[in-house]
Amino acid sequence: MLGGTGLTFINNVGSISQALYTKSVNVYDPTDAARWQADQVSSISILNFFGRIFIGLVSDFAKNRLHFPRSYSLVLVAFLFLLSQVLAAFVIDDIKHLWIVSATLGLAHGSAFSLFPNVCLEWFGMRNIFSFVFGHILDAHESFNVSPKTKVALTSSVMSATTTATATATGTCTLGRECYVFAVYLTTGACFVSTLLSLWAGWRDKKRLAAGVRMAPA
Repeated sequence: MLGGTGLTFINNVGSISQALYTKSVNVYDPTDAARWQADQVSSISILNFFGRIFIGLVSDFAKNRLHFPRSYSLVLVAFLFLLSQVLAAFVIDDIKHLWIVSATLGLAHGSAFSLFPNVCLEWFGMRNIFSFVFGHILDAHESFNVSPKTKVALTSSVMSATTTATATATGTCTLGRECYVFAVYLTTGACFVSTLLSLWAGWRDKKRLAAGVRMAPA
């Protein structure tokens, strides 16, 4: 649910930016609109990078110094996701402040994809088929072998669609936050459920450690 929330926002942040920008101006400027979109991409990318480092330091400190299971850090990650969605749904309705949502989401998304493999390894161990499949999917940046001609055709199609979408504002919703808020309500609910599940997972692992149960099979 958390990964899906992150990908949903990342894939649609351009449309969100367009909706907020279109509502805030009287005359649509494609160059200015593209600049605001680029700002969101930069915010997500930079904080995504720092999130991968941040959660590693936090989870190691919590485990080695405070003797908390690494799954406790899931609560922090889930809360960051939840915070980003609450901000998007109820607080931020100005294109000038959308970077706050993008930065929070980027930090959460980067933290999630740095923490989840370690938690998965602790829960299931190296010999479990789930850990192997999870790692294979996480590392599958490119699907199988794609011929160069196919790559060129796909790239050309994507670039053509992007250029068309950037050049015109036709079909763009002009209601601002109302254009996407119902979808954000859904992701907010998903993040809330994920936060509760993270709390339960941390409590369960803490209880298992207190009872002397190993976290992962040898």
